Amino acid sequence: MKSIMRLPLLSLFLILLLVTTKTTTASGCIGNERNALFDLKATLKDHQGVLSSWRGLNCCSWYGTTCDNKTGHIIKLDLHNSNFSEELRSYQFSGNIPDGLSQLQHLQVLDLANNKLSGPLPRNIGNFTMMASQRSARITSLMFQGRGDGILYSGIIVYYNASLYITTKGDERLYSGILYLMKSIDLSDNALTGEIPVEFGALAQLKNLNLSRNRLSGRIPERIGSMDSLESLDISWNHLSGAIPQSMASLHSLSHLNMSYNNLSGKIPQGSQLQTLGDEDPYIYAGNKYLCSPLVSESCYEHKLNPIYNDEDTHVHDVLLYVFSGLGFGLGFSAIWWLLIFSEAVRKLYFQSIDSVCEKFFVRMILLKINVSSILMDRNRNPVS
Repeated sequence: MKSIMRLPLLSLFLILLLVTTKTTTASGCIGNERNALFDLKATLKDHQGVLSSWRGLNCCSWYGTTCDNKTGHIIKLDLHNSNFSEELRSYQFSGNIPDGLSQLQHLQVLDLANNKLSGPLPRNIGNFTMMASQRSARITSLMFQGRGDGILYSGIIVYYNASLYITTKGDERLYSGILYLMKSIDLSDNALTGEIPVEFGALAQLKNLNLSRNRLSGRIPERIGSMDSLESLDISWNHLSGAIPQSMASLHSLSHLNMSYNNLSGKIPQGSQLQTLGDEDPYIYAGNKYLCSPLVSESCYEHKLNPIYNDEDTHVHDVLLYVFSGLGFGLGFSAIWWLLIFSEAVRKLYFQSIDSVCEKFFVRMILLKINVSSILMDRNRNPVS
């Protein structure tokens, strides 16, 4: 009898849970996160009117957003350009990535690939706490633009038709059902500049990071070795320089790497996953002329440096050259004036020399004038017939 009673009670509990979930959905997303999206919309130039749905209170139904139906937090923002083609060069968005995007602290997937975003990467990107925290999101349900049917699995309701494609490990892969386990940032194929912020190192639970085909420069930050969960890293086709940080040797979960076509130099960390991946596919380091990789035929010296990396040393040498040249000129000029002021013999000799030179100059000018006048007078007296 008790077991019979439990079934209706369990069913009633599930119905109430579903109703609660739907009620939370209808209330919309979190206010500060909605404002962060409004700031993003104001910053971006929407060339194709894609963000026309970004109005009203329920940002969980906006294009490209995914919310946790229980908490209302945005966990995914996907504004990648799916219609991009190299021939047409048709972009959805251009502009900068605003700092306010860090208000989306529960974000687990950020995809802004294949656009024309410019400017630096936000330094407060470490505020994506769900990408930094070891605790997984207790997602009771996922809402993809306000649609989805749920199933119950181990006490967690997940929409089984909530699936999406994420570019990771060099391929576009479909994630369905286990989306809440994936933490990814894809900013590839844009025009982003500046250095990779050290704050990326705080994202210890990030699994996929794709910054390829931008205009990023400077060194790879040492703290990137703190991203213990990183499985896929692509920073190819940028202007990064300097040595590969030794800390990256601790990225034991790394199974896909692409650092090709930068200006990296020095040795690849020994006995690490980076070296193993390079042995399997040496082309992940291609296009780095001064990097000691299997693709470099000439011998690799321990202190072999990249000329681009040596720009700072060259600049220092130029400054020193100008400083010492200026000091030499100043000392020589000061010595001459000191002799003229304090040595009567030198002073007399100096002014006598100047007088002699001036006298010779004026005498020559007078003689030249006399000769020219004589020639002109002769021509006037004997005009050419």
